[in-house]
Amino acid sequence: MSLQAREKYKSLIDKLPFQYLADTPTVRYYTDWKAFEARMDKGYAYNEHPLPPQLSNHNPNIILGTTLRVNQIPGQVEVIDISRDESPIEPMSLVGVSTKMHAYHAYMWTTGAYIRVSPGEETSLTVATTSGDGYLGHHIILDIGRGARLDLKLLDYAGDSESLKTLIVEVIARENSKLDATYLTLHHPSHAVYKILHAKLHEGANVEARGLTAGGAMTRYEETYILEGRRSKLDARASNVARNGTKTDFLLNALHKGPESEGFISARGVVLTNGYLAQRGLAKIDAEAQWASSEVESHVTILGEPAKGYAIPMLEIHSGDVVKANHEASVTTIQEDHVFYMKSRGLSREELEKLMITGIIEYSGAAGRLGLGPTDIF
Repeated sequence: MSLQAREKYKSLIDKLPFQYLADTPTVRYYTDWKAFEARMDKGYAYNEHPLPPQLSNHNPNIILGTTLRVNQIPGQVEVIDISRDESPIEPMSLVGVSTKMHAYHAYMWTTGAYIRVSPGEETSLTVATTSGDGYLGHHIILDIGRGARLDLKLLDYAGDSESLKTLIVEVIARENSKLDATYLTLHHPSHAVYKILHAKLHEGANVEARGLTAGGAMTRYEETYILEGRRSKLDARASNVARNGTKTDFLLNALHKGPESEGFISARGVVLTNGYLAQRGLAKIDAEAQWASSEVESHVTILGEPAKGYAIPMLEIHSGDVVKANHEASVTTIQEDHVFYMKSRGLSREELEKLMITGIIEYSGAAGRLGLGPTDIF
């Protein structure tokens, strides 16, 4: 997709807001949009940050940096460089362009790939994205053919520079396809990243997603799954870590449109000293999604002062015929009586905190799938 074809989005950058007030029930900005605004005038990156060992050791088949690199692609997979050639699916056609950052990405993105898994095939794929000393924008369109099975690892890295990165991943899971996805988001505390993963599930499609996120100076990360087809299924679980001096606004959404669709979304987060984490989730069942079931969970643990954490689950039901619709949330701190009890059993406060951090990192299952521990995140 040429820059000339993207000119239609240029004027929208100044016309659209970062966020509409109606986006949150409390009429609040959980994202520090000033962190993005301050970096939007930076030039394009010329020097690319190399992937750290914990990512490069997975030998990515596809790497998006200042250029697109394709290595050892399975025969069942087709890859098109959509920064040079036309994509079978127009970029932004699933996400849409309704905010300033949407328009900024749609006009500015630098490197893109259309990835197609042939119908009925079974394969695995590792995709990595990196950053640079200026702006980098990456766009991925993942098209999983009817009846196909894909084991996907998506590794997203932003390195040590006060720069801006945007990443949008649009996924189409066609009829009776299966996606087992593992997402790692690892951003340096100086980097700002705007990231969206938007998936549409057709009839009988099944998605299992496991994510681990450690954000940067400001990481806005939204995962949205549209369960459009009858009997489509989603199980998405996330572990989030707000390290010292970092900010993350994480959104995990399941939107039901297909009858008998099933959705479960759950996030666990931990906030360390001077960290910030907003963990939001929406489960929505539309009127046409009869006999759907959906659950949304969000739990945040705060360790240290003046760390801030928010857990905000939302549930919208527009159908009178629902199998299940539940939500739960909590924001907790370590209680001193718990510390006293653990000390009496021989554990120090530091050891207790380490156990809690490790448990939250491992909750989603992404760390185990990728062979990572706390030392790979901090």
